[in-house]
Amino acid sequence: MTRNLTTILNVLLIPAMLACCTNVSTNEKPSTVKHPADGITYQKPRSSYNDTFVIEAPAAVFYYADSLQLKNMKDRTEPQSFEANMHEFEFLIKTAKKTIAANMPGLKITEANKKRYLLFLVSGKNHACVDLDTLRDPCGLVVCSRHKRPEVVDMANADSEIGFYFSK
Repeated sequence: MTRNLTTILNVLLIPAMLACCTNVSTNEKPSTVKHPADGITYQKPRSSYNDTFVIEAPAAVFYYADSLQLKNMKDRTEPQSFEANMHEFEFLIKTAKKTIAANMPGLKITEANKKRYLLFLVSGKNHACVDLDTLRDPCGLVVCSRHKRPEVVDMANADSEIGFYFSK
């Protein structure tokens, strides 16, 4: 009986959740994610993947560009600038992980590699989908609680922004 119920849930529930993310338009601004805009217009290349990463909230998810996106960005950027940016992102991610571990030890930290969509399971039957192609940075951090929509965090200010997000 339990095995049949699990099979039915897997056959019906998971495809339904994935379908909600595959219909997200990449031409629209992300309405469910707040991004700290700095006025610079930059278009990140589209992902070569269309996979969805399902995350149970609350969580902190570090996302990364795939290899083709990185190659495309490297081809359009001065080599020294590209390397400096990637080094900065690496440092910010390392620092943000340490900050979360020290200040919010109960917050689940996970990484999204080779994924285009983040599907956050929040309270009840609600969920929120983030299309990573709509985010400007090649790598970054998205946080989500059980009661709020996901939010992109400025990793340079991760300590204050994460604390503020979860205290609201």
